[in-house]
Amino acid sequence: PPVTAVRSRELLNMSSGSWMRPLALFASALPAAALLACVCIAVHYRGEGALATHCRNVNRLPSISAAVGQRSLEKRIWSVSIAVSCALRLLVAAAYRQEIAARLSATWRVSDSCGAASLIPGAHFGLGCLELASLLGLSVIASTDNYAVHRNCFITFLLSSFAYMLLHLWVASRIRSKFIAGTQRVLVTTRCFLAKLLLLSAYCASILLAVYFYARHQAYCEDMMYTYFAVAEYAVVYANILFHFTAYYDLGSLPICLVLTREFKFPSCKTASGPGSCRYWGFLWLSHSCQHQRRTGYDSLDFAAEQPVSAVTHSIFVGL
Repeated sequence: PPVTAVRSRELLNMSSGSWMRPLALFASALPAAALLACVCIAVHYRGEGALATHCRNVNRLPSISAAVGQRSLEKRIWSVSIAVSCALRLLVAAAYRQEIAARLSATWRVSDSCGAASLIPGAHFGLGCLELASLLGLSVIASTDNYAVHRNCFITFLLSSFAYMLLHLWVASRIRSKFIAGTQRVLVTTRCFLAKLLLLSAYCASILLAVYFYARHQAYCEDMMYTYFAVAEYAVVYANILFHFTAYYDLGSLPICLVLTREFKFPSCKTASGPGSCRYWGFLWLSHSCQHQRRTGYDSLDFAAEQPVSAVTHSIFVGL
């Protein structure tokens, strides 16, 4: 059934300027700086306590779990930074979703909602959300608090991040030379694509090295082997951060327009005030041609099931 939106107004127009660039930069720089700060605090203030292993061998660096999960200060720094970064990266994931959907639709000329042009952006967004959720759970719940949950979040994070990177590279290889109608902006340049490919390779190699060094440490208790394991762990984290930082270049010129929709009317909805008068509010994310949307007016946005509005690409509704 058709859905009518009324009394909508523009909350924030960021169509001028590269607003996505500072957002992507801050979302990546925050956890990178937080991890460095936690390692330095652990080494400086806890010394041998942060570097101790069950083998009692020579070790120069703490593992990530020892640096961020044992003391309240480091844990709070890391948890807060990851929570803020995940919230910002959720906006980046939504922006990627609409950009990929627009380019795939233009490339493959798929009009039905069940086509690949709608499934692939949804899968890309879903994997990104799963990675963020598992990362948040992994950071907030330490292994000493609940080992089973921490382990499952860690495994989910590795698998979902790897699947996300693979899907992202496949999509980028399909659309990196495609333009959106009316613009001359490429989503992923060739240089950025090669950087993503290199970072994915570094991510996988770091995981394999971390597994190898940890297995040798457990089996032989060799000096400095746990240090090599810690370095490989850091490389995994920073490779993941840098991979997501490439959104700085992909979405740097993307305009953002946020709209607050105060009321939606659903013909099939029944409330005390009568049928079809349910109130909802939410943020509508519009990226393309914010100026055009202002000229046409937000007070007359009509949504029909058979005629989706292409400009409105992401929304979160809360019933009142």
